[in-house]
Amino acid sequence: MEQESSTKKPWHKTWWGILVMIAFLPVTLIYLVWRKTEWKSYIKGLVTAGIMLFTFSAMASTGNTPMVSPVDTQTPQAQEEPVINEQEEKTETPVEVKVEEPTIAEPVSVPVVESVPEPEVTQSASCDPNYSGACVPIDSDVDCASGSGNGPSYVTGPVTVIGSDIYGLDRDGNGIGCES
Repeated sequence: MEQESSTKKPWHKTWWGILVMIAFLPVTLIYLVWRKTEWKSYIKGLVTAGIMLFTFSAMASTGNTPMVSPVDTQTPQAQEEPVINEQEEKTETPVEVKVEEPTIAEPVSVPVVESVPEPEVTQSASCDPNYSGACVPIDSDVDCASGSGNGPSYVTGPVTVIGSDIYGLDRDGNGIGCES
């Protein structure tokens, strides 16, 4: 154990040190140039200036590029849309509108068809949310009451699969289970 503590890695060679250097790469590079190299001062200054120039140019170029493509200079003049003067745009030309007298239509008898609403099945907390139309109980296995399954729970269909068909009630994959 004593030997491990005496051969401790410098911070910039550990995994967390590398992550810190990546996050603060420009500052870290300048630090490493000035503290960890044997270069002459003017070379360190040139490298520092290059790092700063690269960093500032990268920061300035992000987000400032135009999103519109440049205009094609080889487009024929005939295809360009004409520029409309604002005063020309505001001029109004009178338009004749014919108004017809309203006519009253003869009353028509329409047969009234009463629609019988389907009984709504309410899903309780013990019903599986992957199915609608009938309450499919949450159990280890659920089979169609009209099928040959072995339960332990059964559902009288049809049921609509609105999620995952975890019990395999929709054998033909059409979205409706326990059809027969």
